[in-house]
Amino acid sequence: MKHQIHHHHRWASRLSLFVLAAVLGLQPSLLNCAPTEVRKEQLAEITAEMFFAPLPPRGEVVINAGDLGRYRFTADTTTYEIPSDVRIRPALVDLLNELQVLFKDPVLIISGYHSKQHQIYLWAKWLSDRPDEIKTLNRRNYGTWDAWVNASQDLPGCPSLRSKHRNGDAVNFHWKSLSLDTARQRELLTWLIRKAGGTRNYTRKQRERFGIPIDDNYLLKVNAYRRGEKDSVENPSGIPHFYVVYRPSDKPAMPRIGDIGTRLDQQEEKERRYRRGDILFVESDDDYGYLAEVTKDTRLNDPDVVIRFFRAELRDKVGRSISRNAIHAKRTKPESGWGRKEIALEYFNGEEWIPTENAIVYEDYYLLPKSVNVDRKELQFEQVRVPIFRPPHKSD
Repeated sequence: MKHQIHHHHRWASRLSLFVLAAVLGLQPSLLNCAPTEVRKEQLAEITAEMFFAPLPPRGEVVINAGDLGRYRFTADTTTYEIPSDVRIRPALVDLLNELQVLFKDPVLIISGYHSKQHQIYLWAKWLSDRPDEIKTLNRRNYGTWDAWVNASQDLPGCPSLRSKHRNGDAVNFHWKSLSLDTARQRELLTWLIRKAGGTRNYTRKQRERFGIPIDDNYLLKVNAYRRGEKDSVENPSGIPHFYVVYRPSDKPAMPRIGDIGTRLDQQEEKERRYRRGDILFVESDDDYGYLAEVTKDTRLNDPDVVIRFFRAELRDKVGRSISRNAIHAKRTKPESGWGRKEIALEYFNGEEWIPTENAIVYEDYYLLPKSVNVDRKELQFEQVRVPIFRPPHKSD
């Protein structure tokens, strides 16, 4: 026996915003969507084809997975055509049309359909912008690239490689007058969109299959994001928007591991002198080496290296680029392993530079010896410099 589905897709458009506000005991200004002069006939109808749009060109992304190798990713910038196995969910198209009639403001799609390649690129770009997350994964010493990729899916906020954007069951959108600054605005508009999307009497098996709570009958999952809260390749400025997913449908399959990035071969590796994420000791006028991170891959013949100093005053003084001749050395893992080697350095205690002969080298910090009487023995990179010893010049 088929379970009855209760669709309320015409519900929202039949209610004026003022009636809705009156029912809830709210002022229309709470929604920041007061009626405009735009008439219904002036609003262009949203169609399924609008969920398919090319993106502007994007640069390649390279992820360093430690001992598992380095992988290159390129964006999918082709003009999309609707694949034969994809059908944009009609309920989402209807919803967007009803919302723009209700708020008398054109609804703009930020992100609709994603090809598999595009979703993989979004995942890789998110990781490349978060080197600390990559380091976290690399420290776990996964045995395969497959295990590394699967583990990344558990990182908070990481884009899902099984996103329903891939099968037409998800959309990100906004409208010009949309404001989500207050919790009340987000709560009310989220409720309205879920209500407009309709409900279903789910069976127990359906709830288990689609992960729907026992007391929740809505067809749509709705997330509201404030300005700056959620940026992405499609929304780099982080404008306020909604992310809506049609829930009673299966997620697409996980991409084959062979499709997730192209491993750089040895020749490509050799062509790079320094790689994004490398840590360097950069020489200064005072004969010390200060720590900086490479922010862009450097090829063998590049005269300059794009870096970011850990010390703020050096960032202001030197800028973001240095001559490769100014590089004293690259910071690498000691042969004996992290936490087992001691070096001489100086550390800044907030007032002056203090020398020590046996600081212990760790991957993300240095550790002062027990003999040093300080409250916090961990030294961050911005606190550290190493003396550079130059051989004396022979006299003529």
